[in-house]
Amino acid sequence: MVIEKKNTADLLPADYNPRKDLKPGDVVFFSIDTEGKAEYVGIYIGGDTFIAARSSQNSVGELYMSSSYWQERYVGARRYF
Repeated sequence: MVIEKKNTADLLPADYNPRKDLKPGDVVFFSIDTEGKAEYVGIYIGGDTFIAARSSQNSVGELYMSSSYWQERYVGARRYF
């Protein structure tokens, strides 16, 4: 499957509440270095948790959406399946 690179504004319909409606398998996007630009991606697995690459540890890990770090950087989500 190829996922086209899109503008961050195209991630979700305007009336979608991603935090409330996230389901396992949704792709979640975060802005790390550039405000409003999705540069980091994870897969939501439920229970306020997503999995993503952890470059500092060369591994994939479970991370928490509710952590202040990720809350501040969250830009949206997309359901592909």
